[in-house]
Amino acid sequence: MMKTLHRDADAPIHFDNQTFMKRFLPFMSLLLPIWTLTAGAASVLFDQNAVLYSTQYDRGVNLSSKRGVPISGTMAPSTTGSDGRQPAQPAATPNQFRGAVVYGGLVVPTLAGREGLNVSRSYVGNAVQLGLPRGASGGATVVLRSVQMGPAYLSRQSAFSFGSIITPPFTDMDENPLTMSPKDYWLAEPHTTDAHAGAAYYWSPHAGNVFATQTGAVKVKWKKAQPSPTKPSDFDSNPGRYVLESGLYYSYKTVEYLVSGTPSKAPRKIYWTEASFRTTGKAVEIPARVSTIRIAYNPGFPQKVETEYAVPGQSGTDISNPFTKLNTLWYDGQSRQILAYNREGRVFVELLGEPLGANRQRHLGYEIVDVYQQAIPTDMTTELGETVTPFADASKGAALIPERVLTGTLQSFLYEHPIEGTSRMQYFAARETVNQNDVLVHWLETGVEGLRWPSIFVRYRFFWPTDVAKYSHYVRQEVARESEAKLTAVPLPNENIPTIEYQDPLDRPRARLTETLAFYTYLNRENPAHRTLLRFTSEGKVGFERVFSWLDVTLKQPADFAGTLATNLNAWNTNLLNFSWNDASTSLSQMAPRVVSATVNVGD
Repeated sequence: MMKTLHRDADAPIHFDNQTFMKRFLPFMSLLLPIWTLTAGAASVLFDQNAVLYSTQYDRGVNLSSKRGVPISGTMAPSTTGSDGRQPAQPAATPNQFRGAVVYGGLVVPTLAGREGLNVSRSYVGNAVQLGLPRGASGGATVVLRSVQMGPAYLSRQSAFSFGSIITPPFTDMDENPLTMSPKDYWLAEPHTTDAHAGAAYYWSPHAGNVFATQTGAVKVKWKKAQPSPTKPSDFDSNPGRYVLESGLYYSYKTVEYLVSGTPSKAPRKIYWTEASFRTTGKAVEIPARVSTIRIAYNPGFPQKVETEYAVPGQSGTDISNPFTKLNTLWYDGQSRQILAYNREGRVFVELLGEPLGANRQRHLGYEIVDVYQQAIPTDMTTELGETVTPFADASKGAALIPERVLTGTLQSFLYEHPIEGTSRMQYFAARETVNQNDVLVHWLETGVEGLRWPSIFVRYRFFWPTDVAKYSHYVRQEVARESEAKLTAVPLPNENIPTIEYQDPLDRPRARLTETLAFYTYLNRENPAHRTLLRFTSEGKVGFERVFSWLDVTLKQPADFAGTLATNLNAWNTNLLNFSWNDASTSLSQMAPRVVSATVNVGD
């Protein structure tokens, strides 16, 4: 807290600290009887009696201890709050125990000044009469109406992160440092009488490790590796130190750890896959090399819920298997999928391989899984013919695998092309989208043993480019019949297998390929402009070309393009009904079709 508030360099405003403390602090809880405010070399002391439990305010402050802290060597009214145990040696640090913890506070007006209130003034205008904390400089008065304060807090350092391996202690039964490896002194499996049921950790006999799968305080009973064949002398007097198993006496000790919610590795995602969430949810497929999975549930994410999730506005569900409608996260052995429903949270999942005997399977690894109710899409735009990527920066997310969500539409907005030498697909924007959810794609990340987990959910809008430089331009003559337009078709390289992937849906298909794979468009004055997306395939690779066709007579009179798709180009001027690429010196105009009128000499 500052004692001086400067309005400017020449006019400091000084608060009345005594008024501030007596009016502002009745709701504060102090640990010390004296509050010291320092400004420069001056100190102002305040007695706790006048601040906290003065009979004038009667706030009912309950101090649980009257002894206080040893801030002096005398217990007397002049040092109220001290228990008189301050060390007499001069090495004691002055004021070392002085401080305060503030839990809350507000400004309390005085009752003594209410008789002199000026009813024509506001609450702040009666600051003097109400005894509010205030300051003045010249003719200006500053009133402190509210203050935010907060105490410091102490955090306990965690021993392990969620999902990490809890290792045996480095000390022996008597807390002495070990002279051998902890793995030789302690058994890997903690002591249990119920096969670790309800334990705050997960014991994996397959990995031979204890995993931190529950946040907060976790107790583990570590059992000494070497048992005693004879009964220890203190066996009966220390029931929490020994256990008798198969005629042998094992020593064990309980160690408490603090597990943080921070994951030990990057978590994977999964969205609810049942009922109305099936459309946007993504079940995780289990490859053949993974035999099964084990899920370590915790109090924050149980195996089952008591009541199935009720979708707002729906009376029932469409879960095909009634036995799974209360599950949260589970493995369906028939479909070999990991499914989710009913609960959001974080859980530990172990992947297991082939059996190894003695109720053990090969430990393949583990994942930390965050379960979400709904996949919230990220909106992106992509121009036709371009590769569909998970991020606007195409250099990111190269390792992610796309998988489209079937939305029920018969139109295919995506062109899928297999990447040679892999099992992955590459997507291209192949058709203009109409509705918001026409194209939804889950981008999957590869986890342990090749499991593909949903990482990013993207909703796309596909559109034709508005930059004229992103097209190849094809100027067409006005002809009476399509057969005449076919005569001026452009030959395309047959070895690249040209295909018309998409074209503007006008009154009829205006772009075609001939029997010899030559390309032409048929335009008229009603349809003077047209866009075509051509696809070429060669040696396992694919490419696209955008062709903009123009009717030559309309180019001579650009105003006739008004109301056509040509006006979607950003070079179209709606006021002049013309295109802004007339300046031949610009690179934009060099990529655009235009009519050049000039007088030339024969032979030039």
